[in-house]
Amino acid sequence: PYYVIKPEYTGEVVNVKDTLCLQIENNYSSATNQFTYTISNLANNKTSAQVKLNVANNQGMIRVMLPLQKSVVGTGEPGMLVLNDYKRYYYISFKRN
Repeated sequence: PYYVIKPEYTGEVVNVKDTLCLQIENNYSSATNQFTYTISNLANNKTSAQVKLNVANNQGMIRVMLPLQKSVVGTGEPGMLVLNDYKRYYYISFKRN
């Protein structure tokens, strides 16, 4: 399933396997259609390097699939994704199964 990622941190934790599927409301705030994101492992306090992500300029929702196989979050560990569109930060907590 695609999880809606929001600008406020809700504290909700979603269960994922090897891919984090996200929906972001297209608010047209990012003129370049570029996002950056980091993934943090909450169990051992490690954070990935910032990654640049280009998205298509679609109306409505933007869908993004992020592979987790090589991320800092291992199987059974909690993680957090922070995504930035240069004007807002979006958050989602997850546990990798």
